[in-house]
Amino acid sequence: MYIKVYRRVNFFPNPFTEKIEIKGDIEKVQEIVLYDAKMQLVRKLDISSGNINLSNLKPGVYMAWATWFNGATSSYKLVKL
Repeated sequence: MYIKVYRRVNFFPNPFTEKIEIKGDIEKVQEIVLYDAKMQLVRKLDISSGNINLSNLKPGVYMAWATWFNGATSSYKLVKL
């Protein structure tokens, strides 16, 4: 079985201070969840607008996991200054 993996989502700016913008094939993403460096769930991101306020996060490294509608997943490293 072949599953096409979409990797046409980017986070800007990265590193970020308060807000990030998600660009790309957002309509093909089912959900994006954010984990901290200890891989503890921080929150599920509301990707409907493409702009996400993350000013409440502590500075550090985060992992965003995207689940696509076809079942594939992609991970992205985000850095909060």
